[in-house]
Amino acid sequence: MKRFFSGLMISMLTFILLFCVYTSTAAAKADDVEITLITPLSVSKAVAFPVVAKVTNNKLAGDIQLKKATWNWAQREYVKEINQAIRPGGEARQALKTLQGKNERGTLSAAEQNQAKAHYENLKKATSYVRFTVTKEMAAELLAKGSIKLSIDLTGQSLSDQNEVHALQEVVLTAGRAPERPPVAPGAHHSDWYFGDTHSHSTYTWDYYFGDGIYTIPELKSLAMAAGLDWLVLTDHSYCLDANKYTEQKNTVTSLSDGTFAFLYGEELSAAELVNGVKAYDTCHFGSILNSTFVPSQTDIFRKASSPDSQQAINYIKQYGGLVKTNHPNWGTGVLEAWNFNINTYPYTHGETGMEIINASSSSDTNLGSTTRWIDHRLLNGEKVFPFAGSDTESSNYLGGAYTVVYADYLTQQNIKDNLGLGHHYVTTRPGLAEWARKSGTSTWSWMGDSLTIGSGNAEVYISYADSADSLDIVVMKGKTGWTAEQQVYAKTVSPGSGFFTITVGVEPGSYLRAYCKEKTNGNYRAFTTPIWFN
Repeated sequence: MKRFFSGLMISMLTFILLFCVYTSTAAAKADDVEITLITPLSVSKAVAFPVVAKVTNNKLAGDIQLKKATWNWAQREYVKEINQAIRPGGEARQALKTLQGKNERGTLSAAEQNQAKAHYENLKKATSYVRFTVTKEMAAELLAKGSIKLSIDLTGQSLSDQNEVHALQEVVLTAGRAPERPPVAPGAHHSDWYFGDTHSHSTYTWDYYFGDGIYTIPELKSLAMAAGLDWLVLTDHSYCLDANKYTEQKNTVTSLSDGTFAFLYGEELSAAELVNGVKAYDTCHFGSILNSTFVPSQTDIFRKASSPDSQQAINYIKQYGGLVKTNHPNWGTGVLEAWNFNINTYPYTHGETGMEIINASSSSDTNLGSTTRWIDHRLLNGEKVFPFAGSDTESSNYLGGAYTVVYADYLTQQNIKDNLGLGHHYVTTRPGLAEWARKSGTSTWSWMGDSLTIGSGNAEVYISYADSADSLDIVVMKGKTGWTAEQQVYAKTVSPGSGFFTITVGVEPGSYLRAYCKEKTNGNYRAFTTPIWFN
């Protein structure tokens, strides 16, 4: 979920373009018509996928008739006739900025909320999406060459003055390396690592405040596969769904699941936070995974929830057989503060499966706020809460920007969910990192997410890693229920490549061990394991 008016958070291959409008009298304003070209972060697998050009008419008055899009891929032209008019959206945009300011001050009346809704609808009519399909053969060509230039030439006409509208822009698509699998501890059951994403939105998501989901469900699958993902969870906003739509989605994603890709269903549930134990006008978001029944929410025009409350939301999702995670718990101040997880809600809301400690749509979501909240308010509080990562792809494409990597027997909906529910996974933006432990002198390794009975004694810990691009700084942390902070028990820098090492650490009941790493050159490439708990 992204802020709509503070500027879209755009991937490194997403470029905002401006039409050049030619006229014999006076030039139009430079920002009258805007194009956002939305492409993958990178491509690591040869599958077909869409590139989307978002075109918005920002004029105060006057439709623009789009006529033709000419795409050029590696100097080969592909022409698409459009013949679509887009309404002017400048007046609606200006009015919404004013109403947004009043909403932030809490002075927006019910009538003004209805006005805002009408303005949002007008702004939608001022936007069109033009698609280009990169075929499987084109994707293979991209992987072979490493990069390919793609350009779009859009032509149209301003209907108010009959002047020609024309834009030409290009972007370079790049090939990325496939995710790397860390070695597995000796004697571990033969299965495999599967790379996934627990947070995505489709065209079912329409959002007055934050922008629309731009991809169909089948398009999300193709884009996820192009990004090197093995599985994906669809989590459209609960306020955009109902029971019938949720059933449609369940049927669609299940039909798209096969032996090469697991597509899971869920929702992003808005809930009223129990701030200091009292239901407040403050909203958090929970991501669900494979809940059999839809959980509805009640929200106002600006998506602040009145029901369910945060504890009820967790209870309902688990009641219907789903996993539940807290989404983007550290999101900012101002507008975004309303969608984080309030510090004063933690003592009154419990029982979630995990917390989204990496959200790829926010560049500020490094390993600071979310990870700190996970540690301080859950792990050191004695709660067994797992880390999760998701792209939060909605109006931009962040697939491949964050991975939840699970070790499972089979690539199926149920098997992925079952192993996520056990915590047999790590989260990463690129490096591979995994952890096992056993009582010193024994032979069986316990997995990340497991609880191991040792009492007070020594645990042997097996750390494996994989990153061919850079050296890794690997740190092992110990925590214990009631501690005010974790303790570092080991640190090591390893050279590029893959490998493992073992260490011995003293543990006692109520303690846990977890590992994290950062690339030496760029700390934004990092990974976190699920802890191992000790009884």
